[in-house]
Amino acid sequence: MKPTCLYIYLDRNHYWSGVFQKANSQWKALSKYFNVIFFCLRSENRLGRIIESIAIMPVRILKNILIFKKIHIYYRYSSTFFWLNIFLFLIHRYIKLYVEVNSKIRDELKLSHDIFLLFNNIGEKLIYRSADLVFAITPEIAHYVNNIEPNCQVKVIGNGYDPPDDIYNDVHSKEVDFPEVLRKCEGKKKFIWVGTPSPWHGLDKILNIIHQIDNSCLFLVGDIIKINQLNIPSELLHSNKIYLLGKKPPHEIKILYSYCDFAFGSFGLEIENMTEACPLKVREYLYHGLPVIIGSKDPQLDHLPFIHIYNNMENLLKFINNKFDNKIISNYAKNNLSWVNIFIKTFN
Repeated sequence: MKPTCLYIYLDRNHYWSGVFQKANSQWKALSKYFNVIFFCLRSENRLGRIIESIAIMPVRILKNILIFKKIHIYYRYSSTFFWLNIFLFLIHRYIKLYVEVNSKIRDELKLSHDIFLLFNNIGEKLIYRSADLVFAITPEIAHYVNNIEPNCQVKVIGNGYDPPDDIYNDVHSKEVDFPEVLRKCEGKKKFIWVGTPSPWHGLDKILNIIHQIDNSCLFLVGDIIKINQLNIPSELLHSNKIYLLGKKPPHEIKILYSYCDFAFGSFGLEIENMTEACPLKVREYLYHGLPVIIGSKDPQLDHLPFIHIYNNMENLLKFINNKFDNKIISNYAKNNLSWVNIFIKTFN
């Protein structure tokens, strides 16, 4: 009989968000080894989620301990829910705790209120101390964790990607509203960037690059209001090379990928005080067969011929003049970057 594992997911349940899709994929992959019970916060308002984390989720965890005795918990660390972090520390002798860390949290919180940073510093150290194993997505983050708690065991696992269950729903395959854009870009090298716009994506740098590539265009897929809030110079953002397409559902993004030649990853990690990253979106690009241009090291991928770490225009122009087999790229992602394959290396 498989042991029981509680998968604790504390982000908001936006079905098409990359983080939720990652959690959903991890849940399914963990089912190979465990009887997985998905624990999430159901409330959509901040106060309700805090109450759930303090009063409801600990009771549910204790109930499962009483039923199954020794349980496993897979927890994507969150600095927001301080009392849940304390609770997990207090019961760590009765559970086997796996903690996933995706960023250098203390550096992220330095711009927030001092009390949030203090709560995180306490909860974070206790969580790492009580974890049986900490999963870091890059060696840089593993080093960060060990600096906080030198005695904890850390394993670098990278990041994975599996498509949403219904991304291939052909019912909607012709319901797109951008044929005119594709017509205007016919004969040009087509680049794409998809995401929830944040400063660490470095869109201003990406736009500067595109404006130096002849006969090119860039599709920006994401919240247009948030993109405009990034204070990117108008001459970069609003030009005949750039197409702001707004938010798009997965089936439309999939169609866009099929027309594109290259995709851009993130170019502003220094804002997060990071030099390495494993973005989910880069893995999605690869899954759909696109070679990718990134602005910093991705230790899980940077040995691959279809990943280019930007350092100067001369080398980038050489890269984009290469011929790539989209099927080879897609097959690599399917065979190496699914969460089933990542967890095979992790739990076996």
